[in-house]
Amino acid sequence: MDSIIRNSVPQESLSLEVPRPSTPNRSRTPSPSRDGHTLYFAYGSNLWRNQMQQRCPNAHYLGLGRLRHWRWQINTLGYANLVEAPAAPYSPATAAWLGPLFGTDDLREDNDRVYGMVWRLGPQDEEKLDGYEDLGTTYEKESAFVEFWGRREGENGERIKPDLARRKPQRINVIIYVNRNIVQNIEGKPSGTYRYKLNMGIKDALEEGFPQKYIDEYLRPFVAVVDEQKALTTAIEDAVRAGIDVSAVLKQAETKLAESGIRQEKEFMARQDSLGECLHEVVTEANNTSEQPVIELQSRGRTLNSVL
Repeated sequence: MDSIIRNSVPQESLSLEVPRPSTPNRSRTPSPSRDGHTLYFAYGSNLWRNQMQQRCPNAHYLGLGRLRHWRWQINTLGYANLVEAPAAPYSPATAAWLGPLFGTDDLREDNDRVYGMVWRLGPQDEEKLDGYEDLGTTYEKESAFVEFWGRREGENGERIKPDLARRKPQRINVIIYVNRNIVQNIEGKPSGTYRYKLNMGIKDALEEGFPQKYIDEYLRPFVAVVDEQKALTTAIEDAVRAGIDVSAVLKQAETKLAESGIRQEKEFMARQDSLGECLHEVVTEANNTSEQPVIELQSRGRTLNSVL
């Protein structure tokens, strides 16, 4: 089978593997790779590949990563976040003695882990991502070591999901965006627009090989199961029957969402926007900036809001 499989990860990325650290698997000082690029571990709305392609057009998707000893959440700010497990309750001397017995220098209980997509970023894309993630206010940037399975394709270009149980991972250094100060779980639900992004990201993540069990146990308690595409298709069909052509602006609305950073998302949350309201906003803007109305918002007594 291996003879018909080619690994799509660039060979130069293999040099990014670094020696095993003598301390737990993170550092608060991000370090770029040797070739000037940075490896980024996406775990929240940036699992949505369309969003990453809009935000960082030159980024290259490399494969799947797994971060041990961290837990996924949506915090009280309303965004995905990672919470690190506390240190193991051993003195340095005891840890030094137990380490060789357990085959690891990290003696914390291995109960929590986070799966993510690993992207290769150039300096410009990393700078853009810092802005989208509201670096310094909503998130801080750290480096961490993750287990990594490179993306693989068949001879016809079809995607082959990694065998996490049988295929040994590499160990690589990545950057993560986290908030260590606000780690309480959200009491309600994320905004409609952010939920849409997360659900689209979950769909892409499963296609790349994320375990269904991980999605169900860690993400679904925060993100309701909503068939976003089916809901949108139904809304568009209803709108077309009502004489409202919204399909032309659906892509614009998704692009608007994908390009919105945390500062814009905070406005969406404050207004409790849904994707339907985002569509309505795009349509309104199109009508206001065109000599001829692009889309008639009212037709046969119905409005876009009434069908979305």
